[in-house]
Amino acid sequence: MEGFQLKKYIKLFLEGKLKLSEENDLLSWIKKSPGNKDQFYKFQKIFSDELICSNQVDSYHDPEKLKKIIDPGVDRPASGSSIIWKYCYNFLSSRAAAFIAGFLITLLIFLNIDKPDKEIVTEQKISVPYGARTQFLLPDSSLVWLNSGSEIVFPDHFNGSRPVTLKGEAFFQIKEDNLPFVVETTYGNVEVKGTSFNVKAYSDDLFETTTVTGVVNVLTENNQEVAIRPGYQAVFTGKELEIRKVETSLYTSWTEGKLIFRKEYLPMLAKRFERWYNVNIDLDDDNRLNGIYYTGVLEMESFSEVLNLLKVTAPVDYSWDDKTRVIKIYYKKNNL
Repeated sequence: MEGFQLKKYIKLFLEGKLKLSEENDLLSWIKKSPGNKDQFYKFQKIFSDELICSNQVDSYHDPEKLKKIIDPGVDRPASGSSIIWKYCYNFLSSRAAAFIAGFLITLLIFLNIDKPDKEIVTEQKISVPYGARTQFLLPDSSLVWLNSGSEIVFPDHFNGSRPVTLKGEAFFQIKEDNLPFVVETTYGNVEVKGTSFNVKAYSDDLFETTTVTGVVNVLTENNQEVAIRPGYQAVFTGKELEIRKVETSLYTSWTEGKLIFRKEYLPMLAKRFERWYNVNIDLDDDNRLNGIYYTGVLEMESFSEVLNLLKVTAPVDYSWDDKTRVIKIYYKKNNL
């Protein structure tokens, strides 16, 4: 910034007449080096002598009074030194009043000018549509698998804590650290320091947390809390938090591209198929369908193959509606 322009900017700034864009340019220039800041002080002193219309001096030795004048309502560590202000008793002079306002702003700026700018944290969001899955690393190198129809939000870097927000289902392999890693869901939070576990938090399903290694703490929305060891699962029914001993592969095999189910009833299985194959399934209003269950493993089968397997192993049939693109599953008529 040239000398003439600099003088002009500082003078207008102290008079409160500098445009916002020009003010930003001036402050950026001041922050570039200690020499620039010293030069600003030099010109400020010159212009203050011109603008002040009285040589009388008023001292503010009380740091609390000074804080209130500079920035009312904001706590700031008090300085041990006193600041002497020249001021004009004739406040009817708009020029003098503008200078005083400019001086206050300048003082406030330089109380903070040497402080580092606040760290800017931006959010990252990863979404997976139905019928797909993905795997990625978090900023702390923790590994995440995200299941179909799921979404996760996390900061671009962790600082003091490691929070992520999950909708849907994810498997976490967390890098060990003293900073707690917290998975936030609408049902409650899951907190760990270094372990592997699966969290299911779909809006139309039960909230489940399954521990594979380490210890996982689960805190529900109604303040129920429990620690889960490997081979156990916490299920939140909406009222109670139930602990179950489980075969963990049944709840984590999706990360390997497989669906394993053991005596899983058709209504729950239909939900899994909808997400896995990106289809719409409508179960007929027949209570007998609720009592049908399946055991098996699906890996590379197409959905048409799955439907045929359902027909072969249980008294069900299905139809396809071209308009609604919905698969209707119903109890076989010849089994009435």
